[in-house]
Amino acid sequence: MRYLLVTSDLPPRRGGVARYHAAVITALGEDGAAHLVRLDQHWLRLLWQLPVALQRHRASGLIVGEILPIGTVAWALRTILGIPYVVMCHGLDLRNALRVPRKRWLARHILRNARSVIVNSAHTAATARSLGADPVRLHVVPPPIGVTPALAQPAQTPDVRRAHHLEHGRIVLSVGRLVARKGFDTLIRAMAIVQRTHPRATLVVIGDGPERDALESLAKAERASVRFLGQRDDVTTAAWYAASDVFALLPRELPDGDVEGFGIVYLEAGAFGKPVVGTRSGGVPEAVVDGETGLLVPPDDSAAAAEVITVLLRDRDLAARLGANGHRRTVEEFSTERFAERIRSALASV
Repeated sequence: MRYLLVTSDLPPRRGGVARYHAAVITALGEDGAAHLVRLDQHWLRLLWQLPVALQRHRASGLIVGEILPIGTVAWALRTILGIPYVVMCHGLDLRNALRVPRKRWLARHILRNARSVIVNSAHTAATARSLGADPVRLHVVPPPIGVTPALAQPAQTPDVRRAHHLEHGRIVLSVGRLVARKGFDTLIRAMAIVQRTHPRATLVVIGDGPERDALESLAKAERASVRFLGQRDDVTTAAWYAASDVFALLPRELPDGDVEGFGIVYLEAGAFGKPVVGTRSGGVPEAVVDGETGLLVPPDDSAAAAEVITVLLRDRDLAARLGANGHRRTVEEFSTERFAERIRSALASV
């Protein structure tokens, strides 16, 4: 069966969901195509646009990238025209649906009528089941890593250190959008503690977002050594992964249900053989095997985070062991080839 992926979230938009959808199209090859939904149009227009798009791309089934509102259209088209559809869920989309009775009702029927439901983590799968998804048709397909060691040229590692005068210091790297859910404020406070015993340790943050000004002010108030680099391309990000000593990101679940669905950046750091520090929140424990590929701490606990970061900076043998385990797990389980196998297997079971 040839599928048409319908979504409003594809590159060049940034973020894990856009990367996931792009990886799906790559995995399907000639068996897949994409239809990008304009955000400035009413979703009801899709009722007549999608049958035309299916015909144009010679596709016979839909893959829904966003359960709401695109899933509503897919459910209607299945009811009216018998067009089969598959739903992909990433975490926050389902949590948003749970909060509103009307959306919860819609999501329940969309999931129950889907031929298959594909989710990015076991944590997201649990939410999907709570909304009525059939466990038999539910498939966990974690995302593949996007930034790989192949992107990092050996000469770049000393260059990024030298450019920021960090040749002789220790680097704690963090990568992510600067939003409240990512817990950068906790990480900055943790680094202020770390730097009492490791004054030459520096936190390097790659990413941008609405919290940047507040986080820069917090770093000054805490007297923490932090370099905010803004958004960087994959090649530069790869160089920083290679140059770092420890990777850390400390997500939390927000009161509105916003939560980290998985955490592909931990695996990208693992691909470079780096030990990682995360939190027991959302899908993070699926990306970080506590005590094996990294160390997990409670969310919003800067003292606990500072303690494990300090341990990893001090105990190079432990850091190397965790990094080696992370590298092996990433290569074996989260390559683009493994992702393609899982996606095709999930669709073949329809």
